[in-house]
Amino acid sequence: MVKGVPAVSAVQENSMKRHKKTGDSLQVSASDFEEAVSLLREDESIPPYMKTLFGILLEEREVHAKKEAEQLQRNRELAEENAALRAEIDALKWH
Repeated sequence: MVKGVPAVSAVQENSMKRHKKTGDSLQVSASDFEEAVSLLREDESIPPYMKTLFGILLEEREVHAKKEAEQLQRNRELAEENAALRAEIDALKWH
């Protein structure tokens, strides 16, 4: 253990508690994620360069989440258009 640095940070402790409760560390709600980010930012034992890296990764995550949401919306629109065109083709086949 480094002098002045706790053996287990608040973030790690919180993560361990959540893991014990759910049994699956991949099940994390948005509020849990925001709490973890807040704890990382406030944790004085984390060097500034690591906080910068976390910040960059979080920004990239937000960009990708926005792109994914836009793509999902576009896919929904295309699926609706496809269904409408199929219905139109079927209607034309019967005339």
